[in-house]
Amino acid sequence: AGHNNRIYAAKFAEPNVLLTGGWDKTIQVYDCRTGKSARVLYGAKVSGDGLDVRQTVVLAASCEKSNQLQLFDYGSGRQLPAEALPSNVGDSQLYACKFEPAGNVVWTCGTQPSCVLGVTREDGKIVGRVVDPPHPMYCLDVAPDGKSLACGGGHEKLYIMDILSPSQIA
Repeated sequence: AGHNNRIYAAKFAEPNVLLTGGWDKTIQVYDCRTGKSARVLYGAKVSGDGLDVRQTVVLAASCEKSNQLQLFDYGSGRQLPAEALPSNVGDSQLYACKFEPAGNVVWTCGTQPSCVLGVTREDGKIVGRVVDPPHPMYCLDVAPDGKSLACGGGHEKLYIMDILSPSQIA
């Protein structure tokens, strides 16, 4: 099978397993040895770098006005319950998402309105944000040590910032 519309994201889950996401609201799980989709995860309209994998969990950012963050079990392909992460993060359409290195916080960014948010997987609490970015935000990454965040978007703007721990804020 495979996708029937644009593909915007690709992420290796294992050396021979590639996940892809796009506008057809599917995440295809490809076996690179055969070049064929072995499994399909349904529901996320991915429009940017909106896929990440942490252990057995697939994270998807959906470019829609609701159900924007979705988690899937990598092995079964089933969508995980909404209480594992807030599915709605305001009105923004999300373009990118990343787990922080420990996997406890998800960072995401989007547009309409522009946003950059860090939310906990446990209870969906917002633990970090860029307040009212002046331009749409289309991509982000978290440093391997979890201490820095980079995000970019419209008007050729790139932002690189420190992620403070709760003890550094107090």
